Order: sequence, then structure tokens, then C-alpha cells
Amino acid sequence: MYSILNHKEETLNKYRRRVVTVTFSNGTNEVTQEFQFSIDVTLAAIKKTVLAYLDELNYVPTAVTDFTPEAEVEAVPTAAELAKTAWEADRAKLKTLMELVRDGVFTGTEKQITDLKAKVKADFNPVYLN
Repeated sequence: MYSILNHKEETLNKYRRRVVTVTFSNGTNEVTQEFQFSIDVTLAAIKKTVLAYLDELNYVPTAVTDFTPEAEVEAVPTAAELAKTAWEADRAKLKTLMELVRDGVFTGTEKQITDLKAKVKADFNPVYLN
């Protein structure tokens, strides 16, 4: 079962955003997920969101005793799928920031941007292109 390994919180006052990055581990695999909230969101709401994500990671379908062939069974995302989803979210955020660089809002050398570029590059897996 996954549990919270560590977390980091960053407040972006300029954007009135709070970014919470949490690493989950099941002893074998680690999944890092970034959650973004309004700066006004309560700690209880942040905990609720993080714990809901943890519940999703730990979801194990129970045995289906009343199965009919027409019934749809929801697929549980694998750790690889979750990693790809997280990478795609980071990439989308980077693309938005790069548009702001092109518009002159940022220079492109800000720590947030350079860190995100490095993260997107480091987390890239060629399988994501398929």
C-alpha cells in the first residue's frame, strides 16, 4: 500500500497559488504528484485532496461476484500511467509559463521555470510519445 513518503510546500504569492508536492511510496515504487491550490484554501481541504489521491493510489477492486458481461469495470491506473499523467501536467504548466516568457512577463531564468524545465526533462520517458 502506498503511503506519504515526504512533501514540500511552496507558496507563489505573485500568483496567489500554493503548490504542494507529495511523494508516495509503496516500498517498491515512488510516485510524485504536484497539487496546486488557491492561496486561500484551508489546510483541511489540502489534506482532503492529498488523502483522496492516496486512496486512488491504494484502490484495490474487490472481487466481483455479480458480474455480467455488459458491466463496465473501471480501470485502475498503473504507476506508469500516473507518472505519465503527472509529467503531462508538468509539461502543460511549462508550456503556459513559456508563453508568458514569450509575452515578456518572465525572462525565462526564474527558478520556478528552470526547475520545471529540468523536472520535465528528467521525468520524460519516450513511451509517453505513444
